[in-house]
Order: sequence, then C-alpha cells, then structure tokens
Amino acid sequence: MAERGERHRYHHGDLRNALCRHALLTIETEGIAALSLRESARALGVAPSAVYRHFADKAALVAAVAGDGFARLVRSMESAAASAEERAQPGGAEPAALVAMAMAYVRFAAAHPAHFAVMFQGGAPGAGDPHRLLGRAMDRVLPGTQAANRRAARRAVVAAVHGLALLVASGPPEARAPAACATATREMLEVVLRGAQRN
Repeated sequence: MAERGERHRYHHGDLRNALCRHALLTIETEGIAALSLRESARALGVAPSAVYRHFADKAALVAAVAGDGFARLVRSMESAAASAEERAQPGGAEPAALVAMAMAYVRFAAAHPAHFAVMFQGGAPGAGDPHRLLGRAMDRVLPGTQAANRRAARRAVVAAVHGLALLVASGPPEARAPAACATATREMLEVVLRGAQRN
C-alpha cells in the first residue's frame, strides 16, 4: 500500500510547467531566496526525486522561469508592433512599431517586476531576444544610416528602454500604471530618436 502511495506522488499531468508556475508565484510573493526545489515538491504534492527529473537544481528552475518570461515578453512586443503598424498612418509604420514594442517592454516590467528581475540575472534570452527586436525596430526607423551610427542608435534605444523598465519596475505603484508607462516611454523615445537622427 505504501508503495502505491509513493508511486502516486510521482504522477503529475504537467509537472515541469507546474514547477515553473509555482516558482514564479514564490518569486513574486516571497522573493527568489524563498525558492527551493524541495519546497516546490511539497507544495505540488510530488516526491522531490520527481522534481529533480526536470531540474537539476534551483538555478535550472530559475533559468526556465526566465526563459518563459523572455518568450512572453517577445510575444507581447511582436503583437504590439503588428497592431501598431496596422493602425499607423502612411509612412509612420516603423516609428509606431518601435514605440509599441518599447511600451510593451516597459509595461511587462511594470506588471511583473519580480519576473522581469529574474529574467536579467545573468540569464540568456536565447532565440527570443527582446533587445534584438528593439534594435531591429530602430534600424527600420533610421534606414540608410551608417553602420557605426546604426550600432550606436541600437545601443541607445535598448539602454533607454531597459533602463526605464528597471526604474518603473522598482518604482511606486503609480509609476507602474499603464498610462504612466505609456507617457514615460513616449517621452524617453522622443529624446532618443532626436539624438539618433542628428548623427
């Protein structure tokens, strides 16, 4: 009887994703220091050995949570850009897409500050790199720019958007409101684009 009960503890419909969801909830409510594989196993009602089949250690679990965040962020940025391009006036699709991507980036950080922080704690975004998306969007806004200036413009927009996202994520609740994020992002991009267009 005990053996059957132990085997039952190993069964879980989608343990990997359940672990990631539980880890994210723990990070958002208690901080990353509170996260442990054994506690995750206990909370989900599975044996610790079942957890270790999916993640070798806490770092691997955190990396998976970060990877999920990058995927969600990239999807949000791509969707926002596509929607903005559809609504844009003739000739305005490129800057509209850049603004929409930047807003999606900052809003993600505002809505999920703990997840956002974990994503950039030394993890690599892999194929879905939000910074690469911002850089490509900047290229489209400044066609024909010399290579050196184009690289500088990419760095400027990524640094500005990411820096604003960090400020918003760590700021007071009113700074994380969608309208406040939109205003701050637009104002910041106006400054960055004016500087880039002068070069």
